Amino acid sequence: MIGLLAGLVALALVLLLARIVVAMSPGTLLQTMRLSAGALLLALAGVLLYVRRFGWAFVVGSNAFSLLRPRARSQRRFRRSAPGMSREEAFRVLGLEPNATVEEIRSAHRRLISKLHPDKGGGDYLAGKINEARDTLLGK
Repeated sequence: MIGLLAGLVALALVLLLARIVVAMSPGTLLQTMRLSAGALLLALAGVLLYVRRFGWAFVVGSNAFSLLRPRARSQRRFRRSAPGMSREEAFRVLGLEPNATVEEIRSAHRRLISKLHPDKGGGDYLAGKINEARDTLLGK
């Protein structure tokens, strides 16, 4: 009876975890997986130190710390073209007419970036183009 109850609790926990993972954005999921793997490797390094396997503990521990360190955002995949975006191209990117108001420009930018932001599964290039179009039209 206790085994059946424990199995049902374990199944409920697995289903709850699956629901949480499915709801995560790809960026958050990747970060969570990296931190979890790093924590597990760090625990394994501790066990290896305890059993006096210092060489293996060093290798596993260094891999754990490489997963746990913060990543730098030094590399950007999006590069602006030298002359910049023309106003006509900016209107086309945002799907607006040339006589659009400032509020229409901001609204179109918000609508597009909410769908195509890298944290929502979009790409850096598209998000960069949308931001560049907004900046071109608003004079930033």
